[in-house]
Amino acid sequence: MIGRRGSNSQFVCSTHPIASLLSTDMFLCFDGDNFGLYNPWRSVQNIDAHREMDPELREYLYKKGAFEMPPIAEQRELFQLFLDKLYHMFPVINRSDIENIKSLSPLLLNAIFLAATRCDGRLDRQTIRSRSQQLYERCQLLELAESNKIVLIQSYLLMSIQEEGVNGESLAKEYVTKACMLCGDLALTNLGGSDGMLMDESKSRTYKNTVYKKGILSRIFWTSFCCDRLAAATSGREMYYNYTDIIIDELSIDDYEAGPSQVNDFMFLKSWYEICKFLFRILDSFYKPPERRGKDHSLPRDLFNWEMKVELYSSSLSGQISLMHAYACLLYLRCKMDPISLITSKNSPSDLISDDYIILLHKYSSVILSIDTFFLQTHILGVHAILHVMALAQLELQALPSSDETGEYLITVKQEVLGSLEHLKNYWWLASSSLKLLHASTKN
Repeated sequence: MIGRRGSNSQFVCSTHPIASLLSTDMFLCFDGDNFGLYNPWRSVQNIDAHREMDPELREYLYKKGAFEMPPIAEQRELFQLFLDKLYHMFPVINRSDIENIKSLSPLLLNAIFLAATRCDGRLDRQTIRSRSQQLYERCQLLELAESNKIVLIQSYLLMSIQEEGVNGESLAKEYVTKACMLCGDLALTNLGGSDGMLMDESKSRTYKNTVYKKGILSRIFWTSFCCDRLAAATSGREMYYNYTDIIIDELSIDDYEAGPSQVNDFMFLKSWYEICKFLFRILDSFYKPPERRGKDHSLPRDLFNWEMKVELYSSSLSGQISLMHAYACLLYLRCKMDPISLITSKNSPSDLISDDYIILLHKYSSVILSIDTFFLQTHILGVHAILHVMALAQLELQALPSSDETGEYLITVKQEVLGSLEHLKNYWWLASSSLKLLHASTKN
């Protein structure tokens, strides 16, 4: 737990000129009146949680079919599919919300359906891809009419799953960044910093006439934090959150609703958060401009010795955590064997690579190639992990002396990678385009 600060302690937003006029709360929230916190720019009297939508906008959205919904039975099926297959990774709602589907925002519902569609085993691959795109476009329309920033954060994080086309990675990064920005707007980054942030024993906030307990606000923030780290790695971009600028308690099991899934939901996000901290350490140590890189001598020991504190009861959940960890390990190993180092080094390429390195490389490559393809189709991380395996196998072939053993290894890896991409080509644009690239390179 993060220690509480005194009533007159300074914080990041204390640089704002209005902050010096506050009596006890140095935490400035740019949507404060709506969220129950101080905000100099709005007044409660001027805010209506049920403000009527602009008639012309409503007419436009109806004309575009934005408010169309599947039958309630299908809605429940998709919602349950999300809870079963993806909730542990995106716990931005409560499991009990399935009992109140009709009260949820149309945007949030469609974002949930979008995420769930990728896990729908009843649909063929082409149908999954086309239906996902249809739901994604509907979410983009509904976004125009949504003013609840909590709903927008929840929906943006779920919409970031949909990576399609040449700009897919940029769009995913954009939605994650928008979610992170709104977390700052609502001071979710400061939840652990002041007893005044949560006014009563219920530890809840009323926003837009909806009560949000501290647990779900904490889960929303930590999910956005993990998505921020992961999107930075997969898109090759900067991270939004600076860990030293936030003050929020660590994720707790009490942040989840009591029930049979509570422990596993908590342990999964806790494990994913720990892996995302490794992603930050890797990016900070090796992928920033050289003069700004950190020194982290304990990183390899911590990374390769990491394991889940508690074994998850579901093999599918354990498999996804194994995939995430193996991806982080390959991202670290990748920076130890890159084309520039192989070309510019005065030493023989084989002198740069130890036997221990090759053992680790093969170990985590095998973990990724052995993951059930169903896990790979639910999130773009799987495609990135597979492509790292292929890229590192190619670099290994360049670095090491030619031998039958090395050649056979590369052939085996390439066959398995091509097989996985063939399965995923109708799920992910990146898989399809990469498959064409690999086939073209083989011909050449």
